[in-house]
Amino acid sequence: MKYAQHKRVCRLIVSGTLSIVGAPSLLAQTAVTDNPAAVINDWALKAGAKPSPQFPTMGAKPSTAADFRRSSRFVIRALARDARPPQVLLTDYLPPIAQQGEQGSCVGWSTAYYCYSYSVAKQRKLTPEARLKPEFQFSPAFLYHLGNGGKDQGMGLATAFHLLQQKGCSTLAEMPYDEKDFQTPPSTAATAKADQYHARLIASLFQGKPYQQPAPDLEVLKTFLAEVKEPFVMAIPIYKDFPNDKVLPDFVYNLTVDPKPENMAGYHAITIIGYDDAKKAFRMVNSWGERWGDGGFLWLAEDFVHDYGTDGWALVPGGPVARMNPREPGPEWPLQETKNAGVLGWTPHITVEPPATSRFPIR
Repeated sequence: MKYAQHKRVCRLIVSGTLSIVGAPSLLAQTAVTDNPAAVINDWALKAGAKPSPQFPTMGAKPSTAADFRRSSRFVIRALARDARPPQVLLTDYLPPIAQQGEQGSCVGWSTAYYCYSYSVAKQRKLTPEARLKPEFQFSPAFLYHLGNGGKDQGMGLATAFHLLQQKGCSTLAEMPYDEKDFQTPPSTAATAKADQYHARLIASLFQGKPYQQPAPDLEVLKTFLAEVKEPFVMAIPIYKDFPNDKVLPDFVYNLTVDPKPENMAGYHAITIIGYDDAKKAFRMVNSWGERWGDGGFLWLAEDFVHDYGTDGWALVPGGPVARMNPREPGPEWPLQETKNAGVLGWTPHITVEPPATSRFPIR
């Protein structure tokens, strides 16, 4: 059966700012510039990806070459296969499965709601009961409203992660999500709460083939998940063979259609929460509701992640940095940093390289 929320038309803009990026096979043929929108528009006007009513709204926009130069970068020495677990599933601190609805806010959901909520819940050791409460779930609306330029046309992952570091993020208690509202700025209360929860440090994991860069090293990604024990976020193309309904628990998605623009509905931001060597797959959590996939989850084939995964980003572990006006009342969560917060979960295999150029601009 097809569900109503799976029949919403994805947005594709072929002039100006766009919410859907191009097919990797075509994008890889064009030199990466600081304005990938121009590159995408070129192929979109010639061939055109086709948004499909069978999928919910997406909204992952491409990061630019300048975005990566202005960002820290993870440098990871992959563990040998026998030195890491054959399976990792990071579900202990996940918030409930969510539904983004008709708004192109997948980047906000994957980054704030799943990735950041998990990181802070893990650092605070929140109970399962606490993780069900809005005051312990970070708001996708906070990031999306600040980073979408006033238009419901998606946003970039680089922008979202830098917002987490520079502006922080409020919770759903201060800034609830409304799929019909993409413009209302954060309230004073939401901004004050966000200032208490700045990400300690963010960094890119990989760029991927669409940027004419090496494909993500799967062993590096597994090392990150096994050693840091926190999720990461990336973008993937959604082709017409991508699941739009329930799947069996052991189903592993891999591309079965020709990866040409007319077979692609758009690009979507997702959160990777684990891997399984036996399945040769990575586990993703989605923002299309519990009635999609395997209760909101899906296995992605390693080959698909290698060939089509792009724009990988993650948090440096250790919990948020608190920046609070001491005259204001304290929040529900403790703000003191643990003695080893800066290296919590850190290993000799993973370091962070500083940005190559100036600070990332947040307007």
